[in-house]
Amino acid sequence: MKKILLTAAIAMLASTGFAQTGSQLSKKEAVKEPVQANLATVGRKAIVNQRRSVADGTYYTRPEGMMFMEMTREGGGYSPSVLVIPPFYQTVFKNQSGTNEVSWTMNDKDFNAYAYPETGDCDYYYFGRSTVDEEGLNLYYVPTIHNGNKSFTICEMYPDGELNEDGAAAGVPDETNDIGLSFNDLNSNYWYGSGAIDPASKKKSTDRSYIFGPGTITFSDGSTWNSVGVAQVFPAPVTPLTVNEVVVHALTNTRPLTGDAVLYMEVRDVEVDEQYGPTFGTETIETLVCTAEDCNIAYTLNGTDYWNMCFHKKVEDDFGIEMDAPFVLDKEFSLVVIGFDGQGCDAGMMGISMANEDTGVILEAEPIIENDGRYTSFNYMSPISLDASFFGFFDAVNVPDQLSSYDEEGNIMETYDKCNVLRVSADGATVTNECSTEAFDAYVYVEFARALTDEDENDNYTFDTPDWVKDIVIAASSTSEEDGTYFISVVCDPLPEGETGRSAAIFVKGSGVTSENPIYVLQGDATYETGIKEAASQTVSNSNHRYSLNGVRLNNNFKGIVIQNGRKFIQK
Repeated sequence: MKKILLTAAIAMLASTGFAQTGSQLSKKEAVKEPVQANLATVGRKAIVNQRRSVADGTYYTRPEGMMFMEMTREGGGYSPSVLVIPPFYQTVFKNQSGTNEVSWTMNDKDFNAYAYPETGDCDYYYFGRSTVDEEGLNLYYVPTIHNGNKSFTICEMYPDGELNEDGAAAGVPDETNDIGLSFNDLNSNYWYGSGAIDPASKKKSTDRSYIFGPGTITFSDGSTWNSVGVAQVFPAPVTPLTVNEVVVHALTNTRPLTGDAVLYMEVRDVEVDEQYGPTFGTETIETLVCTAEDCNIAYTLNGTDYWNMCFHKKVEDDFGIEMDAPFVLDKEFSLVVIGFDGQGCDAGMMGISMANEDTGVILEAEPIIENDGRYTSFNYMSPISLDASFFGFFDAVNVPDQLSSYDEEGNIMETYDKCNVLRVSADGATVTNECSTEAFDAYVYVEFARALTDEDENDNYTFDTPDWVKDIVIAASSTSEEDGTYFISVVCDPLPEGETGRSAAIFVKGSGVTSENPIYVLQGDATYETGIKEAASQTVSNSNHRYSLNGVRLNNNFKGIVIQNGRKFIQK
């Protein structure tokens, strides 16, 4: 058993009612009197030693908002921790060794070409769209930092001081609910099953308390409070994350929800309390629901059933039929679960701790309790967060403005600037690439993280076009479906009588993302500068960066085209 304490850091909620519909929790206010209690917890994972990286000061940090794979839809977990790299994303691992005199390897091979000597930081690319083969997810090694005779690889676990190198990186399958993502690194934490909350109903064989869930908690002053909810602040995902459902792991002495019982999960904004730091705000962004039908057993251990509680956003279609709908997380947010005090709820939600070097990145969850109309929350002394998995995908769409051709040895043959510009004749009959007709003909090179259409033939991507751009023409190569690279052109109306030129800036939009660069369309005597003015007049979300990508053969004169990413590039 691991001993923990409740901290004296108590925060008060305004004493409004706690209904199961709508938002009733308001902003926190300070409570004067401290509350403390000695509490025992039971964890399902063995405690691991402090990571060697923290002990000896040699480690690197993942970018804030980077996520790890946690579980399959059926509830099976991943034994290694797998770091998720969004499609086409440039990841920078920040050196925390106190010196820039470090070196990098990947799978025991030299990786220093991707390091920045001035800082000791290192670039890492998951280059290309999300890739899944017939046997499952494609995994890749993550880099190792070396500082003298000391080294560190993210995701490593050191039980009993023994090295277990199972760190890996991967992309996320698109348009699937099959893989859940978590902000926690599962190979370096403790998964809590029981804690402070004394549930109303118990099985004799598993007389367990709850970390977060319905029941009561009695403090050292003799006061007894009702557990009515839980709240937690999360960082913004590293790039916008489309979420199909949020799954919270739970144990129970009966069933999580029975009859018409409903738990509500509000996705809220984040406010900063001067005394206690970031906390859940008052603005509800999305409301998710979980009913008895949304709960399923993941597995049974020592006579206790462990459940998946699946929360969904509900909408009605044109015929009034309720259905699940995705939503996008693209900024710091909080989750607030309410309804523990409702009839038919007996859900003991699991807690999880974070890696030592990630402490402070993921904040602890706050159980919300009520006594005589007063609402307050507390924190465990040992930082414990809500064990929530986000099922969905990262999207990306990139319109590069610079491309380079490489020979078979990876040497740059030629670099092209402004290659996202199409020139259209005044009569609309001819379209050419302004940069190089020979290399790109009448097309602009564009990268998509997902298939262009979903299973129902609905478009996954849209193009913001003016009326005079009649059609978007999409050309594919033999590898387009595999690597997500396509070639985009336009069909335009003739210039109206009396006009000599016009321009358009066509931004490409996906799920929560917009291309950083537009496709510039210049007709007649319009110039590149007029296209830039056209782009500046539009409001877009610059959610993506420009990344390295293996290319495709465009004609016999070019071995391959890749996006030039600063001083870095990936060889074919």
